[in-house]
Amino acid sequence: MLKLKAKYYLSLVFICCGFAAMSQNMSKVDGYRRILQNGVVDTMYIRLSLDIADEFIFNQSDSSRKYAMQALMKAEEIKDASAQGRACNYLGIIEYSQAHYLTALEYYQRSQSSFKSKNDMAGAMKAANNIAIIYTELEEFDKAISIYEEAYEQNLLLGKKAAASSNLFNIIVDYIELKKWDLAKERMKMLEVLHAEAPNGADPNSLKAELYLHENKTDSALYCLDLAIERADAVGDDYFLVSMYIQRADVLRIKKSYLEAEAELVKAEEIIARNELNDQKLALLKKRAEILAEEGLYSKAFEVQNEYTSLKDSLDHLNNFNRISELNAKYESEKKETEIARQEQELSRKSLQFRIVLLIGSAILVIAALILYNLLRKRKMNDLLKVQNNEIKVQRQKILSSIDYARRIQRSILPSEETIKKLFPQSFVFFRPRDIVSGDFYWMKEVDNKVLVAIADCTGHGVPGAFMSLIANSKLNKVVSEMGKKAPHEILHAVHFEIVNMLNQREAPYNAQDGMDISLCLIDKNTRTIEFSGANNSIMIVGKDFQEIKAVPLSLGGVAYSKTYDRNNPFKPETIRYEEGDILFMYTDGMLDQLGGSENRKFNKERFRNLLKQLYAMDLDRAVVTCDAFLSQWKMNNAQTDDILLFGTKLT
Repeated sequence: MLKLKAKYYLSLVFICCGFAAMSQNMSKVDGYRRILQNGVVDTMYIRLSLDIADEFIFNQSDSSRKYAMQALMKAEEIKDASAQGRACNYLGIIEYSQAHYLTALEYYQRSQSSFKSKNDMAGAMKAANNIAIIYTELEEFDKAISIYEEAYEQNLLLGKKAAASSNLFNIIVDYIELKKWDLAKERMKMLEVLHAEAPNGADPNSLKAELYLHENKTDSALYCLDLAIERADAVGDDYFLVSMYIQRADVLRIKKSYLEAEAELVKAEEIIARNELNDQKLALLKKRAEILAEEGLYSKAFEVQNEYTSLKDSLDHLNNFNRISELNAKYESEKKETEIARQEQELSRKSLQFRIVLLIGSAILVIAALILYNLLRKRKMNDLLKVQNNEIKVQRQKILSSIDYARRIQRSILPSEETIKKLFPQSFVFFRPRDIVSGDFYWMKEVDNKVLVAIADCTGHGVPGAFMSLIANSKLNKVVSEMGKKAPHEILHAVHFEIVNMLNQREAPYNAQDGMDISLCLIDKNTRTIEFSGANNSIMIVGKDFQEIKAVPLSLGGVAYSKTYDRNNPFKPETIRYEEGDILFMYTDGMLDQLGGSENRKFNKERFRNLLKQLYAMDLDRAVVTCDAFLSQWKMNNAQTDDILLFGTKLT
């Protein structure tokens, strides 16, 4: 069944509608621009700026953002709350279309507050609908449905039936996502009644098709989709039209009408190319690969699936990169604001003490008057401090929530537990970031019936370290998947120059030392050999003997490496033979550098070797619990010093 994610009804400022394609009416836009250049009153300036933003909103996001932002600045200047609400709603939709969900949510919330301050409940409910869509994107369906329900009830009270139908449409979409079919059917009856009363509202036919398809009524589903396509084509809603063509192709696939299904995809493809709808292109490629596979055209299906994977990886990397950049900027900004507030409080305290010293020796009546004055002033300052402390707590919670979302993003690029168990059935990963996010990461990839596995420690920890880990992870994928490097020593050399070029380290001395330490193994189970290369990160193999295979004492990234080894590769291939039952341990330096014990010293390599010997002698299913206990007992009351990562697998 085709996923409904592309079908939510966004609420624009003046009407409720789906994603409409840009009209391309450039003469109209040019006319608006000429009027702005000639000078107009403030309210007209805002209106024309938003009209131009509307023309570009789903096609040229940078231009749309520029005009919506200048409308917001003018609205703030003249203190027009209604105009601020409209401008913030547009900016939220722009950020949403770019997958910047946190920024979009903030704009929607500002829009809702502005509308409420003017008691404009219709505008506030449009913002509420868009806020709920963000929660749906974050898969918080219960919260999203609750907001949709409130907006639906309020719009009915206001007599805004078209807006209420959009809320109801989105509720049904979420119920279908949750597979709550009975609730979806119940709400569908309500939507059909509303649509009869307000035909310009949300069209129920696409959702009726989903419900018919769930009951295997393919002909009824096709009929409903034809009605939806006819309406979308009539209003010029290209985005929704693409969704309908892809959904129709899915129904034809189920009916085994593969040629007709491909014809629907070709129609969708033409619109996608015209409007650069990347997220719809992903849905199309996925559906085309599925149809080709069912036809038995596995070679073509494989090519299309590769195109889908490449596009998805590109978009996911860009979105993750943008989200982490956004979170890091907010974190730094809020930290500076907190420090300024602290300094101001300190200056106020010192100023008060100085005044008290100067007033000693004055007449009793003057002292009494000043004491009374200071008491009143202190009371006022204490009230102010309470308010400021509460604001700081709120800001801290926002920062923590943002960083926690960054943790979810970072975890999404790590190999899943299912992938690890498939590649290494007897293995464990002991991963303990020092902060919420980490500069350490692990990476695995199957290549020619062999397995590449890497353990890496990027510069820094926390948000900066996590930022570097995203870059390093993407460069590993690029060097192996796109450049075709397979030998560990060649991969490390190539990744180094990818990092140098990415961070402009030859021209930017402040980035000169950013990079990572890494150990990389290529494991061949058929020949029972490991090909190893490491940059400042060694590995250990425990069996009958205890082997430590040393790494080259260099880090990837940084100008020092580049100046010395610009052409020559300092990493040489090192092949190790192993016996069945030996355990390979790969790790970063976090555990070895942890302070603890009775003398508050580092854990060091000798204690680490003893821990590995204990792990070798036990079932690896208990390894994580054992490492946790060992670490907790060692560090005692000390804070964790660094990110900790240890990977172990029994070799076969």
